[in-house]
Amino acid sequence: MKVSASGRRFEGTRRLPSGLALFFGSGSSRPLLVLILMLLADVILAGVVVAAEGTGRQALATNRLRVCADPANLPFSDENLEGFENRIVEMLAEDLDLEVRYTWYPQSTGFIRNTLRVRQCDVISGITTTSERVQNTNPYYHSVYTMVYRTDSKLVTHRMTDPVLDDLRLGVVAGTPPADILATEGLMGNVRPYQLVTDTRRARPAERALDDLARGEIDVAFIWGPIAGYYASQHPEADLVVVPLLDEDERIRLDFRVSMAVRYNETDWKRKVNRLLAARADDIESILLDYGVPLLNDLGEIIEAENGEARTGEPGVAEAVVAEPDAYRMDDYDAPVPIGLTGASTVTGAAVEALMRDHAATVIDVIPEQRQPPDLADDQLWLPPPHKGIPGALWLPDTGYGALDPVTETYLFSHLEQASGNNFDHHLVFYCRMDCWMSWNAAKRALDAGYSNIHWYRDGIDDWLFDDRFTVTLEPAAGTRQPPPK
Repeated sequence: MKVSASGRRFEGTRRLPSGLALFFGSGSSRPLLVLILMLLADVILAGVVVAAEGTGRQALATNRLRVCADPANLPFSDENLEGFENRIVEMLAEDLDLEVRYTWYPQSTGFIRNTLRVRQCDVISGITTTSERVQNTNPYYHSVYTMVYRTDSKLVTHRMTDPVLDDLRLGVVAGTPPADILATEGLMGNVRPYQLVTDTRRARPAERALDDLARGEIDVAFIWGPIAGYYASQHPEADLVVVPLLDEDERIRLDFRVSMAVRYNETDWKRKVNRLLAARADDIESILLDYGVPLLNDLGEIIEAENGEARTGEPGVAEAVVAEPDAYRMDDYDAPVPIGLTGASTVTGAAVEALMRDHAATVIDVIPEQRQPPDLADDQLWLPPPHKGIPGALWLPDTGYGALDPVTETYLFSHLEQASGNNFDHHLVFYCRMDCWMSWNAAKRALDAGYSNIHWYRDGIDDWLFDDRFTVTLEPAAGTRQPPPK
């Protein structure tokens, strides 16, 4: 397999060429400009879709695996191809029989906008967030923030709320979840902060915090697990102890799943990446453990490197299973969800198909509608990506939030009444994505309203796509709704 690395940089955003700006003018001409550009975009996109249907990769290059990655961000990726993301990409390229071509760009502000969005690559090798600008693949690992200290410090602790930390010098990357816990505990006076968003070619704050810890300038550092585990395994002279934070306040999430990312309109390509990741799951896990990454299984338990089994007797492990709240989830909707919903059945994709076939069930998609980014420049054209969902599903956007505006609540219940024929025994299936509380909220809201046959498709559209089931473009159901304020 051949690997080539491009050093190209991409700055700025797509704007109108000066010739077009002169032709159309400005001010009162802008509505005409937008109309013409939208018509042109429809023609262009139609041609792209026709070409894509024959390839299955939706107009992606067929002789290269084009990857966006950070050029100086070990243990994740670097220009020397020494990161674990580089090794995982190499495996996928071998399976695809493609040559890898990298577009390097610091993974900070503007990363997605200047790489994937302008088609300089076809996949981002690692991303922890969901975004209206990308489509996440299925996660390929699950890790957690850690507490790190020197062995010779004689510390024995596994919780950030331990009083032993009250008199110690603490290092934390500003803006990360551990910083929120330290603030809640009133420990910010002990903290040496490290900058969150940087150009990794010039500064790596988490690594600098661990360097300061190794030199004895701070006593404890709170660092994202993959960075902490790698540094400890690569620098044994520092004699560091890495403790996964598994027993903290559930209101502040410290564990995250990491996926790859593709463009929103390239679902076929996403399915292919998902199949590759699933087929190579054991190899990927081995690579991550080689780099010292603390990995969690589906129950939030630490996976041991020796045998792949979860550790037993670790503090807080049994508490990692997400409990059902008494009321609706009010924030942090993209987070691990409970195993089930009291009063409803938790179903699989096959069960959804059976419910639709045998019981004429109504399937309800509650994923929010993608809206124009608020920071979009006036001279940039924005077209909402098509919303792919389960065939026959009723798309009720914005109805899965914990608190609904009265207008949106009326929108939800009027459609439930219409879909069920005002029959409270009618079968209703609610879904969104994997680790998405919105479908849980919506299903619970239907139960509270008196509907008796409620089914929660827990893993939602991600599970549906993973099994290569067919999708269609959905349009929001008619009616007025009010999205929550940002």
